[in-house]
Amino acid sequence: MFRRSLLVLPLATLLAAAAAPKPAAIPAYREGQDALSARLWEIAAARFETALTTPELSPASRQTILLRLAEARIRGGDPAAALRVLADPILAPHPELPFWTAQALAADGRFTEALALLGEAATAPAAPHSREARFTRAALLRTLGDLPGALDSLAGLAKDRDLPSSLRARLESAAILLDLGKPDEALRQKMDSAREEAAKHVAQAKAYRVQAWRDYHGKDILPITERTLDPAYQAKLDGLRDTVEALVQREGVRVIAFQEVSSAEAVRAVLGRFNERFEVCAAPHNAFQTV
Repeated sequence: MFRRSLLVLPLATLLAAAAAPKPAAIPAYREGQDALSARLWEIAAARFETALTTPELSPASRQTILLRLAEARIRGGDPAAALRVLADPILAPHPELPFWTAQALAADGRFTEALALLGEAATAPAAPHSREARFTRAALLRTLGDLPGALDSLAGLAKDRDLPSSLRARLESAAILLDLGKPDEALRQKMDSAREEAAKHVAQAKAYRVQAWRDYHGKDILPITERTLDPAYQAKLDGLRDTVEALVQREGVRVIAFQEVSSAEAVRAVLGRFNERFEVCAAPHNAFQTV
């Protein structure tokens, strides 16, 4: 179970490492980064080993390349080789060392030793890879049978402002609650996760809609509540409402299709006092369409 969770560890280090000026100028290092992104672990390790032979590497550059080499070895299923890399004395003061050593020990089945490295310092918000360190700690505790401890490790992550991390923590918490024989609490966690996921998609759809308006009209869209304060918009809205009233009162129209509208909210604003007579159907979309 733990090894499977380790393999989904995001490649969180790539951007930070790529920012290091000296390694980024080494072709073999760049090729190693590309191989890491492509999940070609053996090729990545070979390229990083080549990069380490670059003359006159600064200590900081050597640290960066060694850590990426260790990462490639861990992901490639060779934790013993990773631990040999991480034993290089030059890495001793590096703040990432506890995290990657814990990952290598865990992959080698040495769970208790790995857990000892992921204490408060390694899991503090300011620590490198803090979120992944806390997920790793929770997975280790669960593997060692400390289910309440694993839940406690995930509690802060479940409230994380990073939505993917929060959803992942809640789903993992739900699985642990099932292990503890608490299906009702597990269901609540899963429902909360589903609601947050839905909210994320709604927010994305709104952002797409606003961008579509901006692209089409060359200006920002305002919310209905703000646009009603604009006299020009209010005059246009009153005219549309008069048209709706004529259609409904004199023509007996029961179905109306609107084109080039931003949302169901906009249609309800146009329907005005006839709102309750109509059901508004609006399919989710990321551009303007008939509603």
